[in-house]
Amino acid sequence: MTVRSAHIAKTLDMELRAMRRGLGIYDPRLSARMGSMAKRVFAVAPADSITTVRWKVIGGFEKAMIRLPAHERDVLAAAFNYNARNVAYRHRVESYGETCGVGERTARRWADRSTAVLAQALLDTGTPAVRGGWWTDHLAMTMVLDRPRVELLEVRRVVATDDVSELHLPFHVTGLSADQLVQHASFEVFYGGSLRILGPESSARMGLTMKLPRTLHAGEEHEYAMLVRLPAGHAPAPHFVCVPRHPCTKAELRVRFPHDAVPYGLTRVADVHQQDVDDPVVAGTAVEVNAASEVHVEFVHPVPGLASGLRWDAPAHGEYGVALSSTSTPAGLVTVNRDSVTRYSVDPLRAT
Repeated sequence: MTVRSAHIAKTLDMELRAMRRGLGIYDPRLSARMGSMAKRVFAVAPADSITTVRWKVIGGFEKAMIRLPAHERDVLAAAFNYNARNVAYRHRVESYGETCGVGERTARRWADRSTAVLAQALLDTGTPAVRGGWWTDHLAMTMVLDRPRVELLEVRRVVATDDVSELHLPFHVTGLSADQLVQHASFEVFYGGSLRILGPESSARMGLTMKLPRTLHAGEEHEYAMLVRLPAGHAPAPHFVCVPRHPCTKAELRVRFPHDAVPYGLTRVADVHQQDVDDPVVAGTAVEVNAASEVHVEFVHPVPGLASGLRWDAPAHGEYGVALSSTSTPAGLVTVNRDSVTRYSVDPLRAT
């Protein structure tokens, strides 16, 4: 490392420490606390809203923190308030130290050391960017399994990072042609735009476009709601997970089961590899179905590329489940029956 690069890393380290103060990345004064070096690293523009600034910072953190070991990521999550706690910096770090069995001074040294490591990782990975012109502030997905066809209701609030007038939403089902998709899957927009089917983009992928009511400018928010009905006759797998491609502030998943086919073993899983969702070795947290045969889970900052959601044991009367995935393809649905696997990759359900 040259003297100049060491000086740049030290400057960024000190500016990052200032960004930990108060409520960290959720502090309303975040922009004011960012120095010129940090603003350049996170590509913050003078016209950016606090919401846009926050997500540029989070996007940069996630890109850099992938390179760091787990213990570094944990202390940085506490230092920068990644879990959106209404707790000041000192108390967040002190609480983290208590969970690790160390005192406040040791925990603060850890935070300082990890922040320096983060500064270098940010410089190594380069300036982050929010792709696609928008990201998701809130995603609410509801899956209903007590109707003739499985239904998915999506309510999404997006924030523009550039001028956006429409959302391109490709739709793909492995094993089915684009023509079959047009015939057997249905989409209805409740509000927030006009949906247009573009036709086949390939033999297996159809294209959809959500035309927004007006052009969004950087920092502006918009919400839409859409209902997806899956092809009749599909018996989905016993899980429902979201795998965001990009940062998402909060994701909520709800499932409504038939009253006579409520499954056992309902488990909340967070930030796991998609192929491990149904693996019983992968730990989760038990959840309960309410009196209406419904279950609800929430996730703050689900990690892009990893799965968060629900899994369960198949009930005696059938198998249920949907997965929103977006690892190598756009987000989608995965259904599994006893004899075969059918994968849906559905961009309308993409978490940015």
